[in-house]
Formats: sequence, structure tokens, C-alpha cells
Amino acid sequence: MIFDKISILLTDKCNACCDMCCLSCSPQNTLHLDTQTIKNVIDEAAGFPEIKQILFTGGEALLYYDQVLECSAYARDRGLQISVYTNGFWGTSEQEAARVASDLKNSGVGMVHFSVDNYHQEWIPAENVLRAVHAVNEAGMKSEISIMETRETNNVHWVKELFKNELDKSKSGWWPLLPAGRAKGKINRDKLLNIFQAKKSLCYFDKMLLMHCNGNYYMCCSVYFNEIPRLKIGTISQNSLAELSDYVISDDWFFIMLNIGFEWFLNKAEEFGFVFPELVPCPCECCRLIFCNPDLMHKLENDVRLKADELRQQT
Repeated sequence: MIFDKISILLTDKCNACCDMCCLSCSPQNTLHLDTQTIKNVIDEAAGFPEIKQILFTGGEALLYYDQVLECSAYARDRGLQISVYTNGFWGTSEQEAARVASDLKNSGVGMVHFSVDNYHQEWIPAENVLRAVHAVNEAGMKSEISIMETRETNNVHWVKELFKNELDKSKSGWWPLLPAGRAKGKINRDKLLNIFQAKKSLCYFDKMLLMHCNGNYYMCCSVYFNEIPRLKIGTISQNSLAELSDYVISDDWFFIMLNIGFEWFLNKAEEFGFVFPELVPCPCECCRLIFCNPDLMHKLENDVRLKADELRQQT
């Protein structure tokens, strides 16, 4: 089993409509996974010792509050760790934040991830998130604050100042914004932070399988998963977790990417006359540049098979 965690994208509905959202989530969206489907996958996951964790995300997963609590408790009772991703809208008061945090902990949630930046705070008061983070920390769960940046933003500075009294208990990290989903039409590419050398980039794959509320499975949680056809590896109704794992392991393109990164692909592409940027905002951009270019993939097909065979003989 190649996967060690499953991210369950419960819904594409959100109480925010952020310009940077890679899923184009909004209050008007309606996709939503039913409880029995989630429990079936949790049961299947619990049968693999390699799979340790279930993550609930969205959209805003906690719009389906009772369902998250029920499915979290179900996963906990089967020996799995649980994390929840949220925008922290529910920290409307200290009392409400404490109530939600207590419910999450009692259902087995061990970590809560918060999205905080100028895009989210157009919709969610920063004070709500601060109360929510504090309540999670006080309840004894782990917390993480995730921040998006462009050339024009300075989110890390104000977020760390706002949360300065929580950072001894909370992890925090920032990532360059990528032009996926709604961001593709809202954020100019010249505003992106191109900080990674494309040829030196390694795939960010962290053994997390994405179970999407559209009924599909994707091999990772890249913001481009919906734009790169090859990342769709099956459907919830038709494929088992074992089948998905076997598919990823046996795929020559994935095998090269996961073992040696993108340099080999980009060097080969240059031999065929393709030109790629030297710097990219994230390794996921390399994946998009390769897998969203049918002409390139056709030309590389033979070389990919030979390279994958060579690498397999070495391992």
C-alpha cells in the first residue's frame, strides 16, 4: 500500500468565496459525500496497517458539523488518527469556540488546520480564527496555521503578529499561491512567487490519497488535481484502495516522478524542442507543465517506458 493517509474532500461548499481557491468553492456549490460512503472507505482503510490517518477537508468541512463528528468518531474507533481543515468561521465567541473544540476532541480529532490570509479574511473575521485556534490549543489538540503568499501580499507578517500568543503551541507555514481553480482567473501570473528551480524540484507527494466529493480518487492533493487528467486514478464506486495503490506503483510516469523528480522529464522535453521556465512557484507546476501537454507526453512515451524499466532494475 503506497498511501498512508486519506484526505476526504467532504464538500465543495464553503461559506467563503476566496479569489485564491483552487477548488472554486462557494456558498452556492452543492457537492457532498454521504456518511455511509465515507464509513465504507474508513472501514477499508482500517484494513491496511500502512494507512494511519484520515483528514476531513473541503470546501468548509465543518458546515457539515454533525457528519464530521460522527465520521471522526467512527475513524477513531478503528484506530485511525483524524485531522480537520477549516477556515475557523466558528470562533464567533470564546464560548462557541470552546464548545466546537471540545466536540472535535471528543470525537477523536487530534489536529486542526486553519487557513489564514488576506483572501480568507475577506470573508472570515480574523478574530474568529484567533478564538478558534486558541480553543483548539486549550483543548489539547494540535493546530497548524497555513498561509498563502504572492509578490503583493505580506500575510506572514500580520498573521504571525495576530497569533503571536498562540505560536508556541501552533505550527505555522506559508506556501506560494498557485494559479488553479478560481485563482487562475483572479490572480495575475506575474504576481506569483517563482521560488523553486524547476529542474531541481521533487514531487511533493506525501502518500496522501484524495477522495473527492465529485466521486473520484486522485493520487495526491495537488491544487492542480482537477486540471491534470492523469492524477485521476479511479472512482469511489468502482475502485478499491488496493487497486488505486497498485495503479500508482505500476504507472511508469509516476514511478519516475516519485523516484527522481522532474529533471529527467524536463531535460528530455528540451531535446524535443520544448521550453519551460527555469523557476516555478511550486513543484506541482512542473507536474502540470508535463502532464497537461499531450504532444510532449506522446513524444516521451517510449523514453518513459525505458527509463522506468531502468529505475526499477536499480531498486
